Amino acid sequence: MLKSFRRPLCSSSSAKSSVDPSEIGKFSALAGKWWDPNGSAAPLHRLNPTRIGYIRSTIEKMVLPNCAPAVSSGDRNTKCLSGIDVVDVGCGAGLVAEPMARLGAKVLGIDKSSEGIAVARTHAAKDPAIASTDVLRYREAAVEDVLNSGENFDVVLALEIIEHVAEPARFLRHCASLVREGGVLILSTLNRTVASYVLGIVAAERVLGWLPPGTHDWTRFPTPEEVADVIRKETNLVPEEAVGVAYNPFRGSFSIVETTNVNYMLTASRPIVTARNSANQSSLQNETSASV
Repeated sequence: MLKSFRRPLCSSSSAKSSVDPSEIGKFSALAGKWWDPNGSAAPLHRLNPTRIGYIRSTIEKMVLPNCAPAVSSGDRNTKCLSGIDVVDVGCGAGLVAEPMARLGAKVLGIDKSSEGIAVARTHAAKDPAIASTDVLRYREAAVEDVLNSGENFDVVLALEIIEHVAEPARFLRHCASLVREGGVLILSTLNRTVASYVLGIVAAERVLGWLPPGTHDWTRFPTPEEVADVIRKETNLVPEEAVGVAYNPFRGSFSIVETTNVNYMLTASRPIVTARNSANQSSLQNETSASV
């Protein structure tokens, strides 16, 4: 079990945020290269089609049925996610937020890196279809800031970020608190295995040079079991599935696989209880009236 998942929660003000300033600084230095498909963010560009495909299919399967009236008027081919509210936590320069907005979702991208947010806004402004609407907004903020604002969402994305926060369990709880009933939390990260060390650290950072050395700390990678355990015991969400993401060097692309020993994506849902409680209350009232 990761020490950071079992680290006692402190009462000091510094412990109220899951933000790790050193990690923010690390990625702020790379902000100007986020949209370069051949730069330091190249692995994310290769990964993006697979991430977006999985997110889209998960939303269509688990969230859209709960929001059918809101999307009935949308073009399901080009705006298939119309009516869905999404927050992309740790959005960086918007590599996922932008395509989600193009699919019709109303997206809020948040990140504590002011440099990353500036690059995200500048890039989004180049697309009139996005810039002329309110479907995509960016905010320099942590998940705690959004939680304190009282906002909630159909979909909460936490992609390649949990391994960079100061308090993973706290971060998971706060992300879970942003999920509406009938919504989902979708998380992606690297597993803490020998394979992830060889491929994610040695190969990606030291051999292939995909990422700057020191981008990741293998000891901070959470296992799917650890993430699911925190979600199950400390939030109101239900872990649904964990799928692996594997890179094919011959095709130069990623795909969804069964094994989660390197990269994985995990989905957790928040059950709809309001309608059920209302139905139970109505049934109780009817029984009371009948007995009278």
